[in-house]
Amino acid sequence: MNFRRLRNGGFELRAIPEPFVGMLGELPDVPERHSEAADARLYPSPSDRHDDLAEDWKDHVEPELRRLFSEARDLVRRDIASIKATPKAHGTLRVPPENLEAWMHALTQARLALAEAHAFTEAELSAPLDGPWNSPRDIARLQMDFYAALLEWIVSSAK
Repeated sequence: MNFRRLRNGGFELRAIPEPFVGMLGELPDVPERHSEAADARLYPSPSDRHDDLAEDWKDHVEPELRRLFSEARDLVRRDIASIKATPKAHGTLRVPPENLEAWMHALTQARLALAEAHAFTEAELSAPLDGPWNSPRDIARLQMDFYAALLEWIVSSAK
């Protein structure tokens, strides 16, 4: 898999193996699929002691955050829909510069949702990822690491 920054400021991911094309396809839906576990992490209450503040947050801030996160995932979904397959069945993804922030949001949301849904500990996430990957939890960890690598590439190549 090759990652490169485009001259226009966007990025291109080439020679994406099929399993990773599938993980990209799942990216925008991960937070919704794990919404029960993810909501507490993505939309935490600003206060456990001040009911008024928590209620105002839930009524006024959280809906806007949900809308912004949803719009980011929709942009990412459109970019993913444009993945082109090559003769070797590897995919190529091009992302325009105006969508980079949406990608960073979607990758972060998906990683947080997977971490919460599968109750990963800091120690587990700090340990090297070893195969074989036989369970949904193993696959979720592989997804998280793939999403982390993409996020790191996007951020580090922007410098």
